[in-house]
Amino acid sequence: MKKIIVLLLLVVLPMSVFAQSKKNTKKANANTVAWMYEVEPCGEAKAGGEMIKVWSYAPDVTSAKAQAAKNAVHAVIFKGIEADGRGHGIVKLDRTNNAETEHAEFFKGFFADGGKYMQFVTLVNNGVTGAGDIIKLDKKTFKVGVVVLVNYKSLRKYLEDQNVIKKLSAGF
Repeated sequence: MKKIIVLLLLVVLPMSVFAQSKKNTKKANANTVAWMYEVEPCGEAKAGGEMIKVWSYAPDVTSAKAQAAKNAVHAVIFKGIEADGRGHGIVKLDRTNNAETEHAEFFKGFFADGGKYMQFVTLVNNGVTGAGDIIKLDKKTFKVGVVVLVNYKSLRKYLEDQNVIKKLSAGF
């Protein structure tokens, strides 16, 4: 009888942990669809890259870190990043302000989990957060800061080649 109980616990416990993890991932994805994040510049990197600190909101730290890359690429394309004392600003790639709606199907696939956006972003220090970069806002929400490197030049070239944004030579 003890063996059956132990066996059931070994089967049921991982399933409940997996279900909670899946629920947290869904919540983090919902926050990403609503583009709930904050960004700040960290400096220019070599070879056309930009270092950005992304503050993502999620029900757990792991989910927030996973969404950081997606949020960073979104910020570079659609929002830009204002300069502050620690870093220079980054001009948004979508100068028309309508690429997100005009090319909605493209961006749906582009920002899908494991989508093309992953080719243009790298988590600095493998996503290890610094002191003070994990803030528990309430029982169900964490705000997590992750430094990422976005390959700005390659991202711009890719989006230009896909006719999603205008080429720089096209003028305004």
